[in-house]
Amino acid sequence: MILIILPKNNPLDSIKPKPVVSAMFPYTVYSQFVEDIRIFSPLTDNPNNQVNFKLFPKANYNKLCIDEIQKLLDNNTLIPIVEVHQDVRLAGLIAKKFPQIKVSVIKHGDYFINRFKESLAIMRLFYYRKYIRYLHSTYCISDYVLNSLLSGYPKIKNKIFTVYNTYGHILEEVEKKSEIVKKNQIIFVGKPVPHKGIVEFISALPEVLKQHKDYTAIIVGAFFSKKEKYAKTIEELMESSQIKELISSGRIVLFKNLTPTDVFSKMLESKIAVVPTKTKEPFGLVCLEAHLAKCAVVSSKNGGLPEVSGDYALYLKSVLLEEIVSSIDYLIKNANVLSDLSRNGYEYAYNKFAPKNLVPILDSKRIEIINEY
Repeated sequence: MILIILPKNNPLDSIKPKPVVSAMFPYTVYSQFVEDIRIFSPLTDNPNNQVNFKLFPKANYNKLCIDEIQKLLDNNTLIPIVEVHQDVRLAGLIAKKFPQIKVSVIKHGDYFINRFKESLAIMRLFYYRKYIRYLHSTYCISDYVLNSLLSGYPKIKNKIFTVYNTYGHILEEVEKKSEIVKKNQIIFVGKPVPHKGIVEFISALPEVLKQHKDYTAIIVGAFFSKKEKYAKTIEELMESSQIKELISSGRIVLFKNLTPTDVFSKMLESKIAVVPTKTKEPFGLVCLEAHLAKCAVVSSKNGGLPEVSGDYALYLKSVLLEEIVSSIDYLIKNANVLSDLSRNGYEYAYNKFAPKNLVPILDSKRIEIINEY
């Protein structure tokens, strides 16, 4: 058995895991070991029926996972591999208690740069250093995350590997051969929080849409809670006369709580996707999906974003209103550039992040561990 443990704060929905693990899910369903994989997950109503789930309540989640492993071992179940998503502390506790099991952690984020609280980053570093000696390996979703971990803890260089996110979670949509009909549409996808560049993007829209009257813009994301500190800034922006007029006239359209398939459908309609992230993104799943939807991507160059887009995005020099306006304007006025970025970005992302190319990489690591067991 290969046991995969999902984070207690990221339960599965009825289709697939939440975003933090959704792009890693193909490493389960497309793995050669799929019939031997079991997943521990927080409680959910309708888990994916393609794999074997054991569901636990969030309360005492870590303890329940460890107790269940003990029960399996007591019943003579062979568990050579445990892969824990995100939670280094849980991974370390399992490895310490069950030294016969090779435990790995899959890192979806950057331990040493926390966009909200420095104290949280320090705590995470403490846990990583405390438990790393018990772990067999660490898998990172980008070279950026890998290098970040190495900069904070270089001793692990022989135990750390990049295993990119992939697009198996939208594979059916990507593989459809129907002709894509693009609208004169600009799309932003993401939680509307300041570090995603949402304020600069919305602020740029009046000028962009004034210059290009045949274009519209859509914003896709679960909108903010008014309890958040940044809520007043965004609320005031959305209530400004220019933005309200553009919304009422249908030139800015807001969507929230869309399924992953519906989000991708909106991308397929759009010519330009803007990803003006201000902090260092661990990977850049929105960029990946935008390329696969054959959008021309305007992006910052932070964190792992350049790994996802390669040479096939129009990179912002800085996340400023003026930069966003000029970049979108440039693409609209230069149809050949827009077309080249759309086509070449698609080819680059389609090949680099294909499940058929990436899943065997992790499976080969699994085979090495099983052969050692």
